[in-house]
Amino acid sequence: MQQNQNNTQTAEKPKVAVIVTGGTILSTYNPETKQIKLDKTGEQLLSELPALKDRYSIELIEFSNIPSPHFTPQIILELVDKIEEMIRRTDICGVVVLQGTDTLEEVSYLCYLLAKADKPVVFTGSMKSMHELYADSLGNLYGAFFVAASEQARNRGVMVYFNQNILSPRYVVKTNANNVASFQAPETGPMGAVANEQIYFYHPHSGQSHYDRSDKITANVQLIKASFNADDLLLRACIDQKVDGIVIEGLGAGNVPPSFIPAIQEAIELKIPVVVVSRCIGGFAATAYDYHGGGAHLKRLGVISGQNLGGVRARLKLMVLLSKSNDLEYIKQEFGENECEVR
Repeated sequence: MQQNQNNTQTAEKPKVAVIVTGGTILSTYNPETKQIKLDKTGEQLLSELPALKDRYSIELIEFSNIPSPHFTPQIILELVDKIEEMIRRTDICGVVVLQGTDTLEEVSYLCYLLAKADKPVVFTGSMKSMHELYADSLGNLYGAFFVAASEQARNRGVMVYFNQNILSPRYVVKTNANNVASFQAPETGPMGAVANEQIYFYHPHSGQSHYDRSDKITANVQLIKASFNADDLLLRACIDQKVDGIVIEGLGAGNVPPSFIPAIQEAIELKIPVVVVSRCIGGFAATAYDYHGGGAHLKRLGVISGQNLGGVRARLKLMVLLSKSNDLEYIKQEFGENECEVR
């Protein structure tokens, strides 16, 4: 385990850019109705946390104020532009992005793929609003600032910070709908942690594949989950609608029911890339099982293995790749040779 300590504070406070997008962290809980309403601005949130302003110089960007299910690829591309604009500033040491947790996996991963970041970019939010029981917004905010301002976090690019853990967007999963310890990395564990104002990174930074951002990400890629005795209805709908790509969360190590096979063959004949991953929370889509619908059979048909990417990430990666090229060999290579990076 590699232990790192934050540099001693100098008279000049480190400057952190805070990009506010919305989410529970900007919400208020009504104990009478037991409902949560997104009703704060970033400025109002930070005004409740004077200790942050005492320690850091803060540049606040009120990027948006929307629930995270309302995000679109175009909004995320604009967010990438804003992140890179802040990163290029010599006076800014890092960026904190405040976001709703519902799609934080997806948004942080897209930024992980697209943002050129040689300074820390830390996504955080909260599972509970500020005045709820077990509220986690204060701890997540302070920890995210601490990482963003840290010299030890430089060149680690986009990260996620929740519940004292530093997590890679490549592996982070929202594992619980309600619990403050929801964000985990079941396959790899955290990449680091913050404790007693010390940052611990558990392994060296090993880099990642990076894709230059496109002007648009418009590919229609659909995600289908295989299940016991499922038929090909959703696959047929995808073919009928002439989608640009299909990702299947397969059973076990990436296997599918026999009923899927004719539609998969038709999609491949129509040059629609089909990617299979495992619907399990961990493990790889393998080519071990040589039966009708097994991984080995799918590979012979031309199905692309998504390795150990989960379904939502495989879908996003395929959308990014299709914004570059629809060449199946290129897509296959990017899902194979340039996958499984670990931060």
